[in-house]
Parts: sequence; structure tokens; C-alpha cells
Amino acid sequence: MLVYHSVFDVFHTVFRMMQLIHHLETKEIELDRFRMMDFYLVFPGELRKFNFKELGSEFQKYKKVLPKEENRYESIDDPFKTLERMRPYQMDAIRFLISYGYLESKAFESKNIIKILNKEIPIEIIESWSSTARPVNKNALLLLIGGFSTVIFYGEKGLKSKTGLLVHKYDPKNVI
Repeated sequence: MLVYHSVFDVFHTVFRMMQLIHHLETKEIELDRFRMMDFYLVFPGELRKFNFKELGSEFQKYKKVLPKEENRYESIDDPFKTLERMRPYQMDAIRFLISYGYLESKAFESKNIIKILNKEIPIEIIESWSSTARPVNKNALLLLIGGFSTVIFYGEKGLKSKTGLLVHKYDPKNVI
């Protein structure tokens, strides 16, 4: 039996990452934060499990736009392992975006930083987002762009620790 899921589709990953690139206000973002944002675009229901109170009161408004009920087809047992299984597809998608001039190669290869270049995304692709994205994904995108892109990422109080998606044990102590 063949089973398709957009998690394991490089071209769908490129499509999602182009949405992030288009909407992000910052032009530089950590690779792992970018991968985490992509994960939450695929599994927006996982955002409901997140404790927004720990991030501060400005994030409470985002929790209200997330769905109350869980989609049983988007339920996953181990988010940590799922994100790790997504890694090869995400890395291929990032390399694809580098080859087409949307991301910078040097920052990615040397510092694990996603640096967004000023290349315009074709209008046809941007228009297709409105017809294909579900409202849940649009709300998740608002949260990821508005909240996750600015909060502290490293350390005990960082996003890596709070989500449990990435190991934070070996993070540098003096990084904000």
C-alpha cells in the first residue's frame, strides 16, 4: 500500500519553505529554528501542545487562533523523531532554494544560518498559497512568523527546550 504524506515530499517542503521565506521579516534565521517552523507548518496541531504562557503574554493571542480539536490524521507519536526523519527532505529543499538563488550558500554551509536573499518569488506561486493553504496552516504561519521567529532559541528557557523538538543540552551558554 502506498501512503503519501507531505512531510516526505521534497517539493512540498520547498513550497512550505518558500512561504516562510516570503513572510519572514528577518533575513537571517538559525537553521534549526527554520526547520522547526517547517515542522509546525506540517503539523499545526502540535502547536496546541505548546505552553504559550512560558513565552509571555504576547503569545496568548496566537493560541486562540489554533483549532480546538485535533485532526487524527495529523497526530504523531514522537515529534522529536518525526523532525529528525524530516531532516533529509528539509536539507534537500534548502539546497534547492540555494541553487535557485532564494537563500545564501555561504551562511548555510559555514554557520548553519538561513540567509534570505532578495530574489522575488513568482506571483503564480504566491497566488497558489491562498488556494491550497488550509485556514489552520494560515494561523500556524501567523504564529510562526509573529512569535517563533523572535523568541530566544537556545538554552533552558529557549524555544528548543520548550518545544522538546531539538536537543538543547549542548547549547552555548552565552547565546541569546
